[in-house]
Amino acid sequence: MECPVCKSENVKNNICDNCEINVLIADKLHKLSNSYFYKALEKSKEGNLTEAESHLKNSLHFNKMNSGARNLLGLIYFETGLVNDALKQFEIGKKLDENNKAAISYLETIRSDSAKLEALQKTIESYNHALMSFKQKNDDVATIALRKTVEINPKFVSAHNLLALAYINQKKNSQAMACLNRVMNIDNGNETALTLMRELQGDKKNPVRVEPEKKDKTPKNEKTGNYNLISDNRRGLGIAWVFALIVGLAVGAGIFLLIVIPQMTTSNAEIIEKWRTEADILKKENIRLTEENTTTIAELETAKKNLEIRNQELESQVSLHDKMENMNTASDLIRQGRYEEAAILLKSIDKNGLEEELLNKFAELEENSYQRTANILYQRGLARYRANDYEEALNAFNECLDYADDESAQYGDSLYYLGEIALSNGDEDTAMKYFETVVEDFEGIARNYWSARNRTR
Repeated sequence: MECPVCKSENVKNNICDNCEINVLIADKLHKLSNSYFYKALEKSKEGNLTEAESHLKNSLHFNKMNSGARNLLGLIYFETGLVNDALKQFEIGKKLDENNKAAISYLETIRSDSAKLEALQKTIESYNHALMSFKQKNDDVATIALRKTVEINPKFVSAHNLLALAYINQKKNSQAMACLNRVMNIDNGNETALTLMRELQGDKKNPVRVEPEKKDKTPKNEKTGNYNLISDNRRGLGIAWVFALIVGLAVGAGIFLLIVIPQMTTSNAEIIEKWRTEADILKKENIRLTEENTTTIAELETAKKNLEIRNQELESQVSLHDKMENMNTASDLIRQGRYEEAAILLKSIDKNGLEEELLNKFAELEENSYQRTANILYQRGLARYRANDYEEALNAFNECLDYADDESAQYGDSLYYLGEIALSNGDEDTAMKYFETVVEDFEGIARNYWSARNRTR
């Protein structure tokens, strides 16, 4: 018998000598994982990607190695505009299983057009800036950024929802509903969109759901056929089924004794006794199976915890490997003078869990790339501002703030130009906040200090 976890054939008394896992319990967990995968597959075919995502997370909770579930989760993330999350799932899938041809194919397809991939990744940054503007009640700036975002990434569900909310705040209900219709045609189970639609329709109990487009919404790669990667483990009867069968037989035998036996003659006494004996046997078997089922549940919980610990360790190793790989890539980009690409990559790395030596290396990479990137973005913003392209200038100056030292000239001057852009858009309150910050914090630092001071008088 082969261990479903490590694939070792050294199994004795249902225990794997290699990973010390109870193979019967592990097999049941894998079947449970597959059952959630099949539910997700059905939901994705119906266009309900929200429920499909929930089922897939449950599937991976019981079996992190379920490559089919991980591939489908990556496809759903890509389908809803979350390209970085999609890439992460495919990368993990490839590292956990070198033979995961579907994940490899998806990665190659997505990365084949580097310009388009970079544009999609930048929409996530643009969305974050829009979200910040929205929280600051600057709906106009948020709307401009979000419209640009969904134009480049039309499947970005979160951006459509936020844009709809911005339109609602601006009393532009028809435009908000158009955004929500687009969400429903991508994911007809999206709770945020449904909630906003109820608000617009004024009927929280009976929302009018938008019919999705009549097409197969299952995100599927025809060449790879990834949904066939998982073997169908649904054929086993399982303890619950056997338990139900025996209970049914016991009840049936009891009814037979109550109804038929009184009508028999004494010459059938031996048959009656035989049936009674069989009924007693079934009753005892029922009790035994109940006790066995209780024990199995406890064993399943223990095995599940052990598998979770093992999977956490494996994911931690994969995560650390990814971080180190990205740091090395960033270092190569810096040596090539591609500071902006290096800075964007470094921004995506979570520093939690890095040891002191890696943290020191990370700080060195930040020092070598962030300020240079801030200068590039500042100059880009200045050029677009002078060309009266305020939307692109706004994005560049906001991005500059992400990388510039908060006491540097670029930071202060970016704030000044953000104030000028807000002023040109008619938002004097926001503009004054930017100018006042420059006056209070950047005297003798920002080149536009005196210009900002004159604006506040």
